[in-house]
Amino acid sequence: MARGKTKKAPAKKGPAPKVARTPSKPAKAKAKPPKAAPAKRAVRTEDAEPSDTELMLQTLACPTSTADRLSELCEAAVLRTKEDLSGIAAADLVWRKRPEREAVSVAIQGLANELQRHGEVMVALYDQLRNIAEDESDHGDLEIPDVIERLRPLLNSLSPEE
Repeated sequence: MARGKTKKAPAKKGPAPKVARTPSKPAKAKAKPPKAAPAKRAVRTEDAEPSDTELMLQTLACPTSTADRLSELCEAAVLRTKEDLSGIAAADLVWRKRPEREAVSVAIQGLANELQRHGEVMVALYDQLRNIAEDESDHGDLEIPDVIERLRPLLNSLSPEE
């Protein structure tokens, strides 16, 4: 048998291996499916779920609901600050005893102090908002017409002046 090129076995077909994407290369957007004909407006029944927009408006129209939602944001900020402070503490351990890099240590300490202050303010705001959210005296499950009436001053301020 003569030496020469031999045929390679055909490659097995199967799913392509998954490659991890780096943040610098965003995934391509998939093609959008064709739009369907506009749906007819459904008549709202008592047992129908409110839309996201209706829920947002109901939240904004009620001080209790608004305070409850904003207290959740404060809580998330406090948790994020605690996580950030633990990472900063590690950086402080690395750079604190390096006199030739004092500027890094000073900046790290400044950042830690500011985040600590931010966390304390967020806790105070959380407490304030929770007190409002737990006061049920001004809370009510409002229907959309009531919501619109409460929000009318805001809606009027958003409309263009004539």
